[in-house]
Amino acid sequence: MSKRKFIVFVVLYMLIFVNCRGKETMRLFMSHDQKNLEIADKIITYLDLKDEDGLYSLFSEQVIEEDEALKDEILALFSSYHGSVVKYEEWAIGVETKIEKGDKLSQYYSRFLVWIGETEYMLHYIYIVENSFNRETEGVRTIKFIRKEDEEKYFCYWDQLKAGVFIPE
Repeated sequence: MSKRKFIVFVVLYMLIFVNCRGKETMRLFMSHDQKNLEIADKIITYLDLKDEDGLYSLFSEQVIEEDEALKDEILALFSSYHGSVVKYEEWAIGVETKIEKGDKLSQYYSRFLVWIGETEYMLHYIYIVENSFNRETEGVRTIKFIRKEDEEKYFCYWDQLKAGVFIPE
C-alpha cells in the first residue's frame, strides 16, 4: 500500500469510527457548559436579590447535609456587599472530567467579574454538573465572592476551598 493510500485510509477511519463518539462527547460538554452558565446566572441573580433560599437551593445535597452553618454563611455573604448587580462577565472557566467504567464526573471551576455599583467583585464557584460516582455531590460545592482588590489577600487554590461559602476574615 502506498504512503498516500495509507494516510487516506487512516483519516477515513478516524472520521468514521472516532467521530461518532466524538459528537456524543461534544454534545455532552456543550450541555454541561450551558448548565454551568445557567448556574452562574442563578448565583448572580440570587446575590443581586439577596435570596437566601434561592442560593441555598443551588448547593449539592452533600454540602447542605455537611455544612450546618451554610445558611449563616449565605447571610454573612449578603452582608459583605451593598447595592445591586450592574453587570457581570465571564473571567475564566475550567472543567475537570473523569470517565471510568461508564461513570462520569464533570466539575466546573468558574470565575466571573461582577460589578455591584462601582465596586468590582470576583465570583469563584465550583459546580459539579454530573457525578454518577456520587449523585449527592451534584450541584454547587463552593462559592467565594470577594472584592477584586482583595483577590491577592484571599488567594488560594481551588482544592483549598472548603465546601460552602467562603467568608473573608
